[in-house]
Amino acid sequence: MLRRTFIRLRLAWRKLLAIDATPQAIARGFAVGIFMAMMPVLGIQTIAAIVLAFLVRGNKPAAVLGTLVTNPLTFGPVVWVEHVVGSYVLYGRHDPRDAQVLESALLSIDEAEDLPIAEAVTHAPATLMGTGWRIYGAMLLGGLLLGVIFAAASYFLVLWAAGRAKRKRELRLARRMAAAMKRVVLPKTPRETDATPAPPDAENR
Repeated sequence: MLRRTFIRLRLAWRKLLAIDATPQAIARGFAVGIFMAMMPVLGIQTIAAIVLAFLVRGNKPAAVLGTLVTNPLTFGPVVWVEHVVGSYVLYGRHDPRDAQVLESALLSIDEAEDLPIAEAVTHAPATLMGTGWRIYGAMLLGGLLLGVIFAAASYFLVLWAAGRAKRKRELRLARRMAAAMKRVVLPKTPRETDATPAPPDAENR
């Protein structure tokens, strides 16, 4: 699963840089996608990312690609880190009892992968919210803080990468056009024939 997830993320990165839009729009869209990926709101991450991309004039496909950071492999660790960060901010410590409740919830979500899509989509957010406000509130706060940090970092990273990819595409296009121009065969003007009469024979002189 790790190798498959890595391949998917690499393909998503290539698709991101191949989007036909300005680097600024791509970076804004991807940043809001990363922000929503950090929020423990399973089931509405993609829709919320598209809405945010519309509001900030970001690229919507880039926003969708940004949400792919949260996937079945990374979801558990991301939520766990969010809860730890939120717990220290709110309560000054990470309660082991809360950790056990969250661990049970994550196991329940993991076991629900075999459910129909409609049930799985509603099961995950209901399970997280069912942990109680103390735990879920810490996750929300941790997700908010991490979302802002990673969204800002991803914005500048994608802005640089998308700008670099765009310059490469423009350079390749310019080279192709130059090569095409060289292959164009211009019509040649016919050479004027030498109309100078041949010298007369000695006998006819």
